[in-house]
Amino acid sequence: MKENSEWEKGFGTEAENMLTDNVIAENAKSSHDAVENHIKKISIAEAFSGSLSNKLKILSDAIEEIDQLIELRKALSKLMKERIDKEIFNSECQLLQVKPWQLGHSNSIEMRRLGIEREILSLNKEKRSEDVRAWEHISSLMKLKRQFLIEYQNLNNTRKTLEGSAP
Repeated sequence: MKENSEWEKGFGTEAENMLTDNVIAENAKSSHDAVENHIKKISIAEAFSGSLSNKLKILSDAIEEIDQLIELRKALSKLMKERIDKEIFNSECQLLQVKPWQLGHSNSIEMRRLGIEREILSLNKEKRSEDVRAWEHISSLMKLKRQFLIEYQNLNNTRKTLEGSAP
């Protein structure tokens, strides 16, 4: 075997050192890049999570507002029906005042009786219409609430997934 001269040994060592330095520099650069990418991912995940939290808060507030609107609509409906019931009661009292008069006794009394009976029928119809309108309004609010709840659950699941995958 041939022995290497001092110069070749020095050259080999120097070349190895340069090669090693380059590999270390590349590894350091790729490690630095990996750290930067990791930091960017964390920043993006935190920003996205923050955005999701804001959206969740807005949805939560909207759901509460819908609940309040439903309660207000129920209260309005109750108030309207109470008003109609009072009008029906007053009309029935007026009808009782003309009841002692026999049928056919006076044309004006018959017209009054007929008008009061029509008014009672109309008020009962209005009461039923109020029930239908209240049901329509409340059901549309409930549908909107369900949509918001589904969106809230989806966003909350996404946020939990992000938090679970965050390092």
